[in-house]
Amino acid sequence: SELTALTAWCVILGYTLQLYFDFSGYCDLAAGCARLLGLRLPINFDSPYRSLSVTEFWKRWHMTLTAFLRENVYFPLGGSRKGRGCTYLNILVVYLVSGIWHGAGWTFILWGLLHGLAQVLERLWGKRRDALPRWVRWAMTFLFINLAWVFFRAPDVSSALLLLKTAVTGGMGGIRLWLVNGLFRREISALELLLPVIGPYTAYLRVALILGIGLLAALWPRNVIRQMDTFRPNWRSGLYVLAWTVWAILSFTGVVTFIYSNF
Repeated sequence: SELTALTAWCVILGYTLQLYFDFSGYCDLAAGCARLLGLRLPINFDSPYRSLSVTEFWKRWHMTLTAFLRENVYFPLGGSRKGRGCTYLNILVVYLVSGIWHGAGWTFILWGLLHGLAQVLERLWGKRRDALPRWVRWAMTFLFINLAWVFFRAPDVSSALLLLKTAVTGGMGGIRLWLVNGLFRREISALELLLPVIGPYTAYLRVALILGIGLLAALWPRNVIRQMDTFRPNWRSGLYVLAWTVWAILSFTGVVTFIYSNF
């Protein structure tokens, strides 16, 4: 209730990025540790936020879960072999199961059904949707994914609806300072000493940095999986990794756990 529309959208986009980096980063760590032992784990995330449809999103997001549900739920139900009506029903059942798999609550059930309905609508729309410009299809898909994640995160349906209502009717006020108080605290303090003039704009600078860098990394064409195929260690990559590692260690703020550990 204390959010403006702008801040509500920052919260929604922030969680969208947090969830992706948590899930995908966890899998990158697991894959890296496995390669140290000479093992190659299956790819689980492949730049899902670059998808042009919700159907494509699920081919790129949590790919092992998608394959499991396809092989053990969708195909046994008949897949797409029993007519269009049964196909649509099977899709809804699969994503209802996906919602329940993530948590036994109405928010997860609703999240799963939303993704199922989106894929049914995409099939009904058919080639007319494919004729739209790529950026339009991406924007529609990414907007839907952001809105659906609200139900995934919210403690209950009423809280999710309140946040979505605030995102539309919350007014045009600025970003709340309490929301970004701890974000890049050390870095911004050092920058303010050098450039005192940026003081009034630090809240917007912090949000632009975290969301801008996050979006750039999530949408970058050559993701970690693609880079691992061609990566060769050298002194430049060593310095690059060292700089990020030092910054990460200096930025520690406490003990955190992966969101994915809840599932």
